[in-house]
Amino acid sequence: MFSEEVIQKVKEQNDIVDVISDSIRLKHTGRNYIGVCPFHHEKTPSFTVSKEKQIYKCFGCGEAGNVITFVMKTKNLNFPEAVKVLAERIGIDIEENKEKKVERAKYDKMYNINVEAARYFYNNLRRDEKAYSYFKNRGINDSTLKKFGIGFALDGWHNLRNHLKAKGVKEEELLNLGLIIKSPKGSLYDRFRNRVIFPVFDYSGKVIGFGGRVLDDSKPKYLNSPETPLFKKGIHLYGLNFAIKSNMDRTVIIVEGYMDCISLHQYGITNVVATLGTALTEYQAKLLKRYVDKVIISFDADLAGQNATLRGLEILKKENFDIKVLQVPQGKDPDEYIKANGKEAFLKLVNNALPLTDYRLKKAEDGINFSNKEMIIKYVNSVANILSSLQPIEREVYVKQVSQSTGLSEESILETVREINKKNFKK
Repeated sequence: MFSEEVIQKVKEQNDIVDVISDSIRLKHTGRNYIGVCPFHHEKTPSFTVSKEKQIYKCFGCGEAGNVITFVMKTKNLNFPEAVKVLAERIGIDIEENKEKKVERAKYDKMYNINVEAARYFYNNLRRDEKAYSYFKNRGINDSTLKKFGIGFALDGWHNLRNHLKAKGVKEEELLNLGLIIKSPKGSLYDRFRNRVIFPVFDYSGKVIGFGGRVLDDSKPKYLNSPETPLFKKGIHLYGLNFAIKSNMDRTVIIVEGYMDCISLHQYGITNVVATLGTALTEYQAKLLKRYVDKVIISFDADLAGQNATLRGLEILKKENFDIKVLQVPQGKDPDEYIKANGKEAFLKLVNNALPLTDYRLKKAEDGINFSNKEMIIKYVNSVANILSSLQPIEREVYVKQVSQSTGLSEESILETVREINKKNFKK
């Protein structure tokens, strides 16, 4: 960490009006400066900057802070990273001890190797007609391919290895980053071969790993980087680096796959992230909590997707998000739906997404015949578990709803809920 003296020097020598003016247009009004808030969507400027106090505050969304917090939030940086950016801006050399310098240099080199690999894959895409056509046929334009750095791994055992070795990268470094594999006999070969490549970025936009998809029916369909010093499974969210730069209004849509995320971004829906086909983890939920309060989850309609949705809902609930579930009609995924129906139709689905409790009650109805008494009892017991976790007023609203659908009295449903609460209390 930096000394208070260094931090104070960075704040004093980086005028907040100058720094903020680098990214948004400010108008001098009286003693302050006014502009359109970069943290939420607004038409009437409510973002105020005080040159005298060296602080900012938005009277629309409540975001406030100093020059360091502004850089942290707009550039997706942590505190030390923001201090470094501001120090470099004014030419201050922030000293690090020898050990930290060595560690930082090691990680910088790993990031640079990944960037070089990503650049190599990206340049390959247009050289392979089949790979390029794969995205063209799926409606992905050149601008989107560039934004996400999408590329192609040529069909060969040593293409990437030879390319990076020629640039001075050692085989041990390639192994460490999972870019090549060592066989049981000791031979080295490229991990990604004959696959379209999706670079995976961390929240700040650094390339931490890769995902590759085959162009035919061979297995595995998807192949991701292994665990490396940079890439940890269940830690990152695909597209988060882009989402937090958008006017996301503290709301994010979570989808499953690369193409779901990419297609929605192309259509201008940019507050979208993907879990990359895995169930949402607690770490990912905590990461999201830094940036959003509302989550709309839209996983695939197949059984695996529905199970992932249910697991994800429980994790999000623990972090106290405002949660909704978006169900795409006819079992389609978001990628398919938006291409067939357009942006406005998808936004209508977003606006009609079910609140968490409504979704859980709807799922409880699956397979229930309300003319069958035994099924009604099964349904009420299932529903009572859901209602038991609600606040009293919310519970009362849903008890009325369940009463109407089952024909049972509100009191009998409430009594079932009370019994469940008693059992849970004893545990």
